[in-house]
Amino acid sequence: MDQLAKELASATGLGGRSRRKSDIERVRKQVSMAVARGMEKIGEVHEALGRHLVDKITSGLTFRYAMDGDMNWQT
Repeated sequence: MDQLAKELASATGLGGRSRRKSDIERVRKQVSMAVARGMEKIGEVHEALGRHLVDKITSGLTFRYAMDGDMNWQT
């Protein structure tokens, strides 16, 4: 019983949370931050495109680019 308790404790993270889930959350947060930094850098070079990306890209469990209507990619 002690060995089983030890194995279960090593398989969980802080507060008994699943380590795998917390690892996924950490990676999701890092990717979200990297995308936000990228959009900020794009905005410094091309303000309209940066603003467009900030308005149209959402994050959560997945990233989503939600364009409404046609976009003229030529400037």
